Amino acid sequence: MTDTSWKRIKIYVEGPTDKAGLEALLSDLIVSAMNCQVEIKIIHPNSGDRQKELIFNYPAKALSILRNNPHEVVFIIPDLYPMNRFGQHYNTPEELHALIKNQVKIDDSRIKNRLHIHCFVHEFEAILMASDIPHKESYPKYNWAEPEKQNGKFPPKQIITQLYPEYDGPSDAPALLKKYGSIEMISKKCPYFSNFIDDLKSVIDKDLT
Repeated sequence: MTDTSWKRIKIYVEGPTDKAGLEALLSDLIVSAMNCQVEIKIIHPNSGDRQKELIFNYPAKALSILRNNPHEVVFIIPDLYPMNRFGQHYNTPEELHALIKNQVKIDDSRIKNRLHIHCFVHEFEAILMASDIPHKESYPKYNWAEPEKQNGKFPPKQIITQLYPEYDGPSDAPALLKKYGSIEMISKKCPYFSNFIDDLKSVIDKDLT
């Protein structure tokens, strides 16, 4: 789209499962935003260490986009896990947010207000854990009520693979979420995801002029 009357929101995530899963989960919101001349695109790095890319390289990429396009907004959403990589200390979402923001210096508040930093605490499969997917009762030891607090020794992707041995993230995550999930359902169990959704909805409604 080249029409400058449109607002464009770019959401950068780590991988194909995040992209496909979010597109499915946000499908109604994406359509309603388009009706208000707001385009939402979900994008992931094509290669390399994607967590590293989002933390260290994409803030500068975002800054370039925002300087050259006053109608664009950028979200950067890496995973928190695995933590404390690249010689850096980050054990909480807040510490990861600060690390990402420190990669660039933005003095112009009009640009700063269009860069939004969030994170998925675990892999995208934590979102699936918060949905109504079947067979959860077979594994009561896992934290289905608060998936973002799931013990990192048993990560959500491993848990979902126990439930569905043939699980393939990019194809199965969106199919499962369309059938068993909703934004409202996931937000009740995942506070950091809920923060992202609230922020995204606010940006959709905000006048950038």
